[in-house]
Amino acid sequence: MAGYRVLSGLGEGMQNAAAFTVVGVYFYRSRALAIGSMNFAYGLGSFIGPVLAAQILSMTSDWRIPLVTYGLLGLAMMLVAWLVLSRLFTEQKAETAVGAAPPSPPPIPTGLLHRNLAIGCLCASGLGVAVYGYIGLYPTILRTALQFDVRTAGLAASMLASAR
Repeated sequence: MAGYRVLSGLGEGMQNAAAFTVVGVYFYRSRALAIGSMNFAYGLGSFIGPVLAAQILSMTSDWRIPLVTYGLLGLAMMLVAWLVLSRLFTEQKAETAVGAAPPSPPPIPTGLLHRNLAIGCLCASGLGVAVYGYIGLYPTILRTALQFDVRTAGLAASMLASAR
């Protein structure tokens, strides 16, 4: 499970960095508004998601149904994005003057082990273990130790997730 979490966290981190970069570049004239809107949407989703999952779970009494529901919702959103968004949103070509050489990219640090990467990995690992360990155990504690029902635990967990 730890290996899965590490790999999915890496993918999630890259996806978030790419999404915020694309939005920041595409909406360069109102970058703060665009990135702020994305942050608002993430917060709203982290509040609504657990509450809705708890509702679905208590209606169906099957833990698989919320997962399948969210998976199908994700596939539907992917299809909508594929059909509606222009490829120009993410695939732009740089314009160069006729006969001019394209600009050279900035230098990339050699080797995998350098100070910035090591510090970033250490901080992200510590934060990830602390935050996701707590978030993962919080609903369990609410249900087992404090005897919260599924809906109330989902509401409390959504408030915790949206506050971070």
